[in-house]
Amino acid sequence: MTRQFLIFFPTVVACFLLAGCVEDDGPGVQLNGDESAGPAPDIQATEPLSRKLEEFTLQHSKLVWVKYVGGKGDVFANGTQLELWGLDTRDGKGPRKIIEQKGNYGRPMISPDGKTIVFTNKNQTKVKKDGKDWKYFDPVTYRVDWEGKQIEKLGPGMASDVWEDINTGISWVYVTDLLPTDRAAMKGTKLERFKLYDPDDREVVWDKTEISIDNIQLSRDGKRASALFPWPDAGVIDLDRTEYWKNQHGCWPSLAPDDSYVAWVFDGAHKNLFFYTDRAKKTWTVPITGGPNIGNNEVYHPRWSNHVRYFSMTGPYIGETIGRGVGNVNLYLGKFDERLESVEQWLQLTDDDQDDYFPDLWLAKTGKSIAVEQGKDDGGHKKLWPRGGTSRLLFIWENRHIRSPNQAANDRNCSVIPHDRARYGPNFEMLVDGGWFEADNESREIMNRHGAKQARTTIELVATADDSKQDGAVFSQGNFQIQQRGDEWIFVSTDPKLIALRLGKVSAGKPTHLAVSFEKTKGWYGFNNGNPVPVEGEPPVADMLAAQAGMTFGSNWNGKIEGVAIYASALTPEEIEGNYDYFSKTMAKREPIPRIKLRGKLVKMTPDRSPAELKQYERALLGYHYEVEEVLEGEFDGETVNVLHFTLMDRKALESFPRRPGQSYELVIEPFEAHPELASEQRWDEIFEFGEDLYYDVATPEK
Repeated sequence: MTRQFLIFFPTVVACFLLAGCVEDDGPGVQLNGDESAGPAPDIQATEPLSRKLEEFTLQHSKLVWVKYVGGKGDVFANGTQLELWGLDTRDGKGPRKIIEQKGNYGRPMISPDGKTIVFTNKNQTKVKKDGKDWKYFDPVTYRVDWEGKQIEKLGPGMASDVWEDINTGISWVYVTDLLPTDRAAMKGTKLERFKLYDPDDREVVWDKTEISIDNIQLSRDGKRASALFPWPDAGVIDLDRTEYWKNQHGCWPSLAPDDSYVAWVFDGAHKNLFFYTDRAKKTWTVPITGGPNIGNNEVYHPRWSNHVRYFSMTGPYIGETIGRGVGNVNLYLGKFDERLESVEQWLQLTDDDQDDYFPDLWLAKTGKSIAVEQGKDDGGHKKLWPRGGTSRLLFIWENRHIRSPNQAANDRNCSVIPHDRARYGPNFEMLVDGGWFEADNESREIMNRHGAKQARTTIELVATADDSKQDGAVFSQGNFQIQQRGDEWIFVSTDPKLIALRLGKVSAGKPTHLAVSFEKTKGWYGFNNGNPVPVEGEPPVADMLAAQAGMTFGSNWNGKIEGVAIYASALTPEEIEGNYDYFSKTMAKREPIPRIKLRGKLVKMTPDRSPAELKQYERALLGYHYEVEEVLEGEFDGETVNVLHFTLMDRKALESFPRRPGQSYELVIEPFEAHPELASEQRWDEIFEFGEDLYYDVATPEK
């Protein structure tokens, strides 16, 4: 076994800092005081690796992690072929096993005072059910001293964070339960906490949504916590108000260990951190694949330390996907620059033939907070939409990026699920060419119960048709359907009696706000772009089109859907006009995305992946490299182009992939950076070099 300990300074970043060119109006934030040089050096370690670590952090440091000693990899640390390892730079012992026995050591963490290690035995049981491998858990949290001699059982639950109340000095352990799953992502029904040194005192701190286990991290004042609600909805909990907001879809969220409330979300490519100030007032991206020997491969387990400028992670993952990159997965520590805009220094801590997972870094001196203007404390989010009936909402979904709380159902989040080749658009809207979306089960059940009452109802949505003439269902649920028939928008209801309403003419590519309301005294009546639609002429054909079962969007219809709201009330014309006005102004601000159509010859491609490699994901993008033969539309002056294609959708392989090198293909592409909806998608593109321009195939995916 050999070990190499590498400190790495990215050349561009180092030159940038030496030149003193940090701008005050850049994308990042500014540290309080003279923090750019870090704490005053206090390097006392004598053991070689410990000294390397102190030269990196400039102070007394500790690190814990798990080492896998089996054969196939265990990146989620569920099995029993794991060892608990640690390093204390001041004890002279170097890296070592904390506990001699192999076992399950889930998510090890160092207590705020640095004196003890908290870990979880997940007690996993595997069961074959319905042709799937299900995992059941009975998690128990423990603490152990650095000598590995005093092991104490603290109680049930999966430990996710250890936080110290600076006012009382009491340390609290935050735990979740673990639900059975047939996927890689793990989640629980609630977040609880108990005192580290008095674990019988236990209380629930969050149970409004299911919550995933990595990463839950609290701010220093304990008012905020990063979390997944559950995966892939990543954001921040306001623990004082017991509310949350979503920053974006992704994984491994983390929260700065101070009171700035700066947070990050890890992207689906497992290569970048997306940073957010409080309530996402500012956002920026930091790549984290610049460490030594990582290349353009995936990394994993990113976690902020207790110092705002230091974090830990593992990598590189060189196999087909995370979880199959077995052997030589190492520990890395990174140091952010003073604005959190880049990683200015790296330390590769291990380099052997075994995998290291779940590092947690502790520093004796935690540094200063970030000077950043926090989001306005207005008692919660002020929504401009919907304008009326919020207390009687049955379903609400503006787009995938914006959390859609149903205030009438205990703030329950409404969601939609893509099927077949449906996907999200650059504004996080539903794209239903090639597939359809389905509402979450609870929303469907709520709508079924409401429909049986023949009560007041309003349905509104924004639809953009791809074709001016087509027949298909934009929205379908039980007794209701909004359709496009030929060149007309039509509403059909079978409750309380069969009726059809014309809602106006279709204009391809033009967003249209459609709304219908029902009152027993008036029956059904409709609105188009905020204006009442008069009932005149011959009534349209009153029958339901064939559609997917349940509460669905986009059956046999090509277009875009967003801004969906369904109420157990009849909105006033003024409220409907106000909702239309909101979307009209929102869409007017959207900049067009340059589109290019070209013919290219495939030169090379990322090795193909099967649905088995998706783990918890439903779709995946694969990188292809083409030689440009002819530009057919738009402007493009490059000789080659890097394109990301969806090759796996709805956990199925598209038959049109893999493509053949040497053959020519017609491509319709847009800049990848113009498609933020793709940030959370699984992506394999190791054939590309870091920093190269990327494009996204926007054509309807072929089967």
